Amino acid sequence: MSPKRLSQSALKSIYINYKDAKIHVLTFGQGPASIIAFTGFADKATLYSKLSPALSDKYTCYVFDLPFHGKSEWHNSSFNQQDLFNLVEKLRTQEKIDDFSLMGYSFGGRICQHIFLQYPEVVTQLILIAPDGMREKYFGRADQMPAIVRWFSRKMLSKPEWVFAIMNQFEKWGWAPPYLNRFLKIHLSTPRRQDRLFGYWNSIRFFKLNKNQVREKIKSLELPVHLFFGSRDDVIPVKQALAFKEGLPTVRLHVVEADHRIVNEILCGLMKRLDI
Repeated sequence: MSPKRLSQSALKSIYINYKDAKIHVLTFGQGPASIIAFTGFADKATLYSKLSPALSDKYTCYVFDLPFHGKSEWHNSSFNQQDLFNLVEKLRTQEKIDDFSLMGYSFGGRICQHIFLQYPEVVTQLILIAPDGMREKYFGRADQMPAIVRWFSRKMLSKPEWVFAIMNQFEKWGWAPPYLNRFLKIHLSTPRRQDRLFGYWNSIRFFKLNKNQVREKIKSLELPVHLFFGSRDDVIPVKQALAFKEGLPTVRLHVVEADHRIVNEILCGLMKRLDI
């Protein structure tokens, strides 16, 4: 039987004022320990409410809506590591958080590894769910495109109807995979989603990660790390986790029958059995 999901009344919102932005943080749980969590691209903080039955008794969870995402208001064209370090510091001060676990899914896993390197002495555990950042190859060449190319692309795609027409034809001819057409139709469908996509695109160049540095710090601190991967994940395949954990006895790998969308009731049940 699937674990019962947390009722909406148990979810609370707090906001962090930062520069000219207002960042939304979803909170749930009443445990004595703290988890600071980040989701992936195009996800909302409410995604993690699916895991609340496994976490709420032991932890109080603080889940960020990333800039351009969810209920967060962000007016700059990008965000970077320092912005997130500052937001974590403001959250810790506001909520009186001392040490904490980090939890990240997909791109949020990459963010958590950066934050761990910034605050290694106060991070008590890493919970990384299909995390980006475990291979040397980064985001293809998306992060290397000149600013003028990104600006021109944004202008051209702000009225995407012509793109949809072309991609529909390409898909019919077999020149483009169906998932690419779906991706564009979803993420270019409204001005807010366009802001989210291009804000992310402008920001990823600031999040290059040295995985060997992360591994060395985990080893030196003997930090507990839980890696959760989907057995059918072709976005971030489990073989990346096998290479990452080699020689790190405190890193445990858990494989779930799932694709990349791994945050669900099945994962919650596994976390509950593991008593994370």
